[in-house]
Formats: sequence, C-alpha cells, structure tokens
Amino acid sequence: MELVQIIIYLGAFAIVAVAARKLAGVFQKFRLPLITGFLVIGLVSGPELLDLIEEEALSSLAFVNDIALAFIAFAVGSELYLNELRSRMRSIITMTITQVLVTFLLVSVSVFLLLDLIPFAVSMKLAARIAVSMLAGTIAIARSPASAIAIIDELRARGPFTQTALGVTVVKDFGVVILFAIIFTLSKSLIQEISFRPIFVLQVLVELLVAFGLGFVVWLLLRLVLKIKGLLPLKKALVLLTGFAVYFLTNMLGEHSHMYLGLELHVEPLLTCIVGSFLVTNYSLYRNDFTKIVKELGPYVYILFFTLTGAMISLEVVAAMWFVTLIIFGVRITSLFVAGYSGSALAGDPPLFRRI
Repeated sequence: MELVQIIIYLGAFAIVAVAARKLAGVFQKFRLPLITGFLVIGLVSGPELLDLIEEEALSSLAFVNDIALAFIAFAVGSELYLNELRSRMRSIITMTITQVLVTFLLVSVSVFLLLDLIPFAVSMKLAARIAVSMLAGTIAIARSPASAIAIIDELRARGPFTQTALGVTVVKDFGVVILFAIIFTLSKSLIQEISFRPIFVLQVLVELLVAFGLGFVVWLLLRLVLKIKGLLPLKKALVLLTGFAVYFLTNMLGEHSHMYLGLELHVEPLLTCIVGSFLVTNYSLYRNDFTKIVKELGPYVYILFFTLTGAMISLEVVAAMWFVTLIIFGVRITSLFVAGYSGSALAGDPPLFRRI
C-alpha cells in the first residue's frame, strides 16, 4: 500500500514538474532564469498554497531529492577538469579562500548576535549558540553549483570569467562539504555538552577517509557503466541509480555505526559523489561520454530538484522570521561582494573582472 501511495505522489509531482517546465518560460520574458520559475511554481503547488503536492508527499519523495543531489554532485565533479582550470587556478584558489574566510566569519558573528530573535535558540547555552552560529556560517559559504551550472547552460555563457566564476563555485562547494563534516562533528559535542575528546578528531578523519574511499568505488562503478556500448538511456539510468545508491549506503552506515559502535558516522554523500565524478573526469577515458550524460540529464533533473525545493519552502517560517532572514541575506551578499572583489584583486585579475 505504501508503494502504491508513493507512485501516486510521484505521478502528481510529475504532472506539476511538466507544468513547471512549460510555465517557467514566462519568467524568461522578465529576464529571470528558468530555475526561478521552477522554485515559484513549486512553492505555489506546494502544501502552503494550492496543495497539489501534499505535505505527506514531500517526505515520500525524499528519494527524488537524493537522486537529484547526487546528480548535482556528479555535475560539480565533471566541471573540475584540471586541464581547463589550470590557467585560472590562481584566481580560483585565491577567491575561494577569501570567500570561505570572509563569509564564514561575517555570517557566523551575525547569526550569533541575532540568536535572541530566533525562537529555537533563545534558551540555548553559550556552547550550543556557538555551534549553531558556526553551522550557519558554514552553510552560508556554499553557493549552489546547480544554479550556476543551470544558468550558464541556459545562457550558453563561455569565456575566462565564466570559467573562473564556475571554478570558484565548484571548488568552494567541494571545500565546504569537507568543512561542514568537520564543523558538524564538533557542533554535536558542543550542543550535547560533551567535553571535546581526541576521538572526535579521529571520527572526522574516518568520515573523510570513508567518503573518499567510497568515491573511489563510485569511480570504478561509473567506469563500468560508461564502458557499456551504446544504450545511452540505460547508462543514464545507471548513473542516477549509482548516485542514489551512495545516499542509501551512507544513510545505512550512519544508522548501523550508531547501533553497533555507539558513534554515528556522518559520511557526506555529496563529497563521495564529487570525488567519484572528479576521478572519472580527470582519470578515465570516458570524460566526454560522462559529460554528455550530465549535460543531457541536467535540464530534467533541475526541473525536479528546484520544483521540489520550491514546494518545501515554508511561508510560515519566512513570515515569522523575515526580519532575521533579510539581515542574514544582506550580510551574506555583502560578504560575497567583499570577498569576491578582494580575492580577485589579490589574484591580479583585470579590473573588469573585479567589478563584475
């Protein structure tokens, strides 16, 4: 019965997604990207407004989100082609470092100062407040590679500036996944008021090693998939299935490690998928085949991902926290401008790059 219900939810969501693809074109007339249309249509169709996508459906469709996120991680890794990035590497690394440091510091401090205005944090002790602030600062660093790649593909933008911007977005997200794994583990000890122990450092190292090890396995699996002669639809399906398997396996690892070791291992599936994709892109004969699959699947995955994301937006939370949201939004935007300009200047980029 549960399977039947999931199929019904999936069918209803598919209808909304198809409609989103058609209606999102209206937003282009206002010089807005398609993904804006997907988000808005998802929001309107979600439980907050028209309820075409029910509240119960969102949890049942979590696997769609997992497949989409895994694919987006594959897309991120496919953009990390070292031969193309090498000429812009100084700019990419410098801007990545400045954006990580500036954004993390400014947003973390801002969130810490605003916690008295956030209901769930009012009664928190100092250690937990620091943990929440650091997590918020880490999340604020991330830029959406899916958004960047989708918009660049939509506009067919090419050139050194686009290459640098995309390189920074992708490298920064690769770094932030590692940073998040570290901050997340440290934050758990702060929130649970457990004294810091060396085993926490060991846990982070183990989590990163497992993520990289699984990434190597994903590389081997993707190579086997890409070796198949012809049968492009089958290869596309197997690539998506590989990504979903990573999410399924890492969730199982988290549950079983907690059950048998008393210590929950948080192996980041995004990092695993990025590593696997990076290795396929740079250390295999199948880069072109893999890139073709990513490019052809991308538009469909973005429709599903952004429409579902729009449906998950809680207008109630936005209405209750709009003031805090605007402040954090403003601080984050400011930090990105400051970090982008200063990083570009330190890297010796042309003045035009800095202004853009």
